[in-house]
Amino acid sequence: MAAGKVVAVCIAMALCDIIGRRPLLLFSLFMMTVSYGHLGVTPYFLTLKEYRSEKRAMPFRYFALVAFILLCSAFSLGMGPMENVVGAEVLPLKLRAKGNAVLTLLNRVTVALLTFYFLSLKEAIGFSTTMYIFAGVCLAGVLWVHLFVPETANYLLEEGQYLARRQSTQTFRQLSRSLTGLSRTLTILSGAGGGGASPR
Repeated sequence: MAAGKVVAVCIAMALCDIIGRRPLLLFSLFMMTVSYGHLGVTPYFLTLKEYRSEKRAMPFRYFALVAFILLCSAFSLGMGPMENVVGAEVLPLKLRAKGNAVLTLLNRVTVALLTFYFLSLKEAIGFSTTMYIFAGVCLAGVLWVHLFVPETANYLLEEGQYLARRQSTQTFRQLSRSLTGLSRTLTILSGAGGGGASPR
């Protein structure tokens, strides 16, 4: 597992300036979502009667091990190394040092809370539900990166903050247009429904 993480970090170092930061982040979060979902589904199969024997349950345990290794490797491929890279590139120059310090602090606090409360959470809601929550968080991360994180590869360091601002502005404009179109559609549908009623 440690070897897989080292290989993933080396691949990220080699590709971050070739294919960009966003593809690595998106692929990393997507594979983490799949891995967490797989880990959440595995206990369900182990409770079935036909898989309670040691021989029949062994493939699912191997699959769970593969999913865990894939999870660690996917994190090391994108979310691990790219977190500080993108954070340093999109923050304004005046706030870059303090911003990176805050990002690192939040990261460490989150990891500490997850480490401290993971077993309690697992006992309270179950292992599968916990894995599904983690998968949902990673899926939300996919959407966040897709909508708000700009591609900063092959740009000057000073241009990162403007790229982030432009990406956010474009996303909010698209969301505004979509909501406006949805509102108009609902208005038309409600008007058509009201107009079709027979007068008394």
